[in-house]
Amino acid sequence: MRKLFVSHGYNHVNQYKKNEIIQLLEKHSCTSRCPQNISVFQCISESNTKPTISAPFPPRSLEPDLVHKIISDWTDEFHSTKIVEIGCAVCGQLKLCTNMTTLKSLKNHLHVLEKTGVTRKQRKSASDPITEIEGPVIDHSCAHVCEPCRKSLRNGQVPRISLANGLWIGNVPPELQCLNFTERLLIQKVRTNCCFVKVSSGMRKMISHVIAFETPVAKVYE
Repeated sequence: MRKLFVSHGYNHVNQYKKNEIIQLLEKHSCTSRCPQNISVFQCISESNTKPTISAPFPPRSLEPDLVHKIISDWTDEFHSTKIVEIGCAVCGQLKLCTNMTTLKSLKNHLHVLEKTGVTRKQRKSASDPITEIEGPVIDHSCAHVCEPCRKSLRNGQVPRISLANGLWIGNVPPELQCLNFTERLLIQKVRTNCCFVKVSSGMRKMISHVIAFETPVAKVYE
């Protein structure tokens, strides 16, 4: 309507309201400057009723081909090769088998993981010398590497969360694998503390920062 109003020679269309534009158009007499077009308006009543689509009840059974496709897609999606996780030898994280590369294919790039002062051989007594594990700092029980670590090694860089960045802890001794909760508290070096609240849905939500306290392990042993 505003375009029609401007085409008939009226300016400053934004200064007029809708009712004023309608009144001016009704009183307007076209001249030679006005476009020689005829505009026809028709009122269309909007109906709130939506067309109903009749569907047979009960619905027809699925075709055998469609049933076979649904079952095949589900079995392919949940195949063991797509859901099984294995550990990464560089960072120690569990990743899907489909996103892993063999460690042997990267043996020429593992020299960047050779760090001093990170590993430590297990000692059986206090008189045993303190020695490090030779070679790259990796988890030798794993034979695969995840995709982020593989890209970093290919570029000659140490992965950010690799064991060589001070995250190596070695194999857990058998004596420490079957400890209960209280015994784990006694040997832990850092104790964490955080606050949770219970929300209306029944779940819990953390409402504060996690605070870490150093545990005096040496005093406990004494």
